[in-house]
Amino acid sequence: MRVQKPSTLSVVLRDIEILFCSDSSCNEKFEKNAYKIFFESFQMEISGFKSYLIESIDSSVTLGRFTMLQMLIISNNVYWTLLRKSKKKSFHLDAQVRDVYIKTLYAIEEIIDYCEPFSKEMVSLLPISDFKLSTLKVNYNSSLYELKTKFAISDIDHEVSEVVIYELKKLLIRKEITKIEYSYATELIACILKTEILDTSKIDNLLIQYEFNSNLFYDYFVKKHDSIINPDSSLHQHLDFFISMEEKLNTIRNYSNVYLYPNQKSILEMLKSFYKDKREAAIQRLEVRRAEVLDGKLLKDNEKLTLNISVSQFALLIRLIIDIGLLPKDNMRNTFNFFTTHFRTPSTAFISTDSILKKSTDVEFSTALKVKALLLDMVNIVNANHNASHYKQS
Repeated sequence: MRVQKPSTLSVVLRDIEILFCSDSSCNEKFEKNAYKIFFESFQMEISGFKSYLIESIDSSVTLGRFTMLQMLIISNNVYWTLLRKSKKKSFHLDAQVRDVYIKTLYAIEEIIDYCEPFSKEMVSLLPISDFKLSTLKVNYNSSLYELKTKFAISDIDHEVSEVVIYELKKLLIRKEITKIEYSYATELIACILKTEILDTSKIDNLLIQYEFNSNLFYDYFVKKHDSIINPDSSLHQHLDFFISMEEKLNTIRNYSNVYLYPNQKSILEMLKSFYKDKREAAIQRLEVRRAEVLDGKLLKDNEKLTLNISVSQFALLIRLIIDIGLLPKDNMRNTFNFFTTHFRTPSTAFISTDSILKKSTDVEFSTALKVKALLLDMVNIVNANHNASHYKQS
């Protein structure tokens, strides 16, 4: 039977609420008849309601979603009314009436499920009815128990197993859970359970691949990162680690388009951002260290005494001082290194120890003449200032 008028389904839903969601008691025989007659009529209209909903979805997804949300609200009201009546000691709920309640709830689910192939995305984003969820919870909790057992016998970090169990338990006590969220959770559990050898690295990767974007998991991952980094290692080692982690995250293939928390950021993107920030911070610190070293070197260079001679002349002077015995000949390299550390020439701030050692033996004739002139100037000054010109050294 095709439903021609859009108002027909709304009218039936209103009738369901009036008949099934009332807590008032009336004549039990009348109740039985009313429920039985209504459900027989409702059952005959189900195929028409299905056709109407498909037509509604084809013409307007918004209209189709609105209608199905109405059905879910009515389903939840019927379900909770049934539970209240079943627990109410002062009211006896007839078994036949209870049976009609259950059949009506199943009928509503049948209509909604029928529409899923025609608009999978829209239906997957609808909340699961409380009635359906009550049956799903049994299998879900059984899977969680199996998961907890697997974690207990696996070589994985206790902290991450606690986070996974906590978040997956919390999923079912949300105000509402959509079909796609429930599907996400069951797929993740199934994937972990079928992993033969489970360790911390594998569970971490799986949770990232399945967009397990829990803040607790993010905090756990960051804390674990801090414990991996050796505080005594160099900044270059830190930087290499951050780059390696970024490269690893870039190779991870996402298994899910759904997040554990749909309204939060992707865990993969959060971790990429974390390591990117760490990498950039390490680079900045390296630049600061380089600047510090350069500043220290400049300061050291500025503290050097400047000799108004060339490096070649300086090298020969040092060699002459050693040769006449004023400085020891042993460990000559250290002696030259001392002079290059504390002295400079006008044109050379940093004098290489190896270079000046070589220049002290490979002496050009012009250099020897210059040094000889310097030494004669010194002798002339001593003669002039200290009356030593008339005395010969014995």
